[in-house]
Amino acid sequence: DSILKYKKEEKEDINKFMEEFLRNIRNAYSNEDNAGIVIFGATNKPWDLEPAIIRRFRRRIYIGLPGANDRKLLIKFLIGNNHNNITEEQFEKMENLTQGYSRRDIYNIIQDMIFESNKKSQQDKIHLVPSEPNDKGANEKNKNDFNNLENSVIPCITFEDFSLSIQKIKPSIDKKYFEMLDNFRKVYC
Repeated sequence: DSILKYKKEEKEDINKFMEEFLRNIRNAYSNEDNAGIVIFGATNKPWDLEPAIIRRFRRRIYIGLPGANDRKLLIKFLIGNNHNNITEEQFEKMENLTQGYSRRDIYNIIQDMIFESNKKSQQDKIHLVPSEPNDKGANEKNKNDFNNLENSVIPCITFEDFSLSIQKIKPSIDKKYFEMLDNFRKVYC
């Protein structure tokens, strides 16, 4: 995006690079030795690209935000094998609440959920620290109880963790961006 960007001012080094880039694409398409070679390009801002670059890519594919079912599958995949007590109904709520979120936004929410769940679990372990009683026998019993509890406190991701995370992490893409994408799609796709 930064090198192949449409710029009104002319810079010799960028122009040379762009000419070389365009020549290589043209040669790749016209050379029989390159049969079967496919050139892909990806951008988040197609409207910023030099029009000559856009013309070189014969096919343009728009990959939008994940749909409802894709969001639910993505959430389940990202939670993975982490211990959780989220019901199917709650997964559907999560799917609905993440409408307008990108894949990266959803990834950030799940990472925050896992982090907060682990933090909460660590705090629960701290609260289990035995007090120092005067009786030595009681102290040994408390330490053994603590060791057993320490191993039994496993972080569990909950729907509450999701609710807290989605309050902190908002969609990173605004309506203006989608308007610009729609305008680009109408012209080039």
